[in-house]
Amino acid sequence: MERLKELEENGVIVRQTFPDNALIEYELTQKGQEFKAVMAAVHAWSDKWYCSTETDQK
Repeated sequence: MERLKELEENGVIVRQTFPDNALIEYELTQKGQEFKAVMAAVHAWSDKWYCSTETDQK
């Protein structure tokens, strides 16, 4: 939960609560949408290098 608060405080996500039930939804802001490309690149790098390094060590 702390990480979600930090993302909300930094304008990466917005939180929407619904009074009729305990549902809370989070949505990416424009800032968060633009960061998706960065995360995709990190994920691709990890798949290429981290996984291959782990395999090489076995």
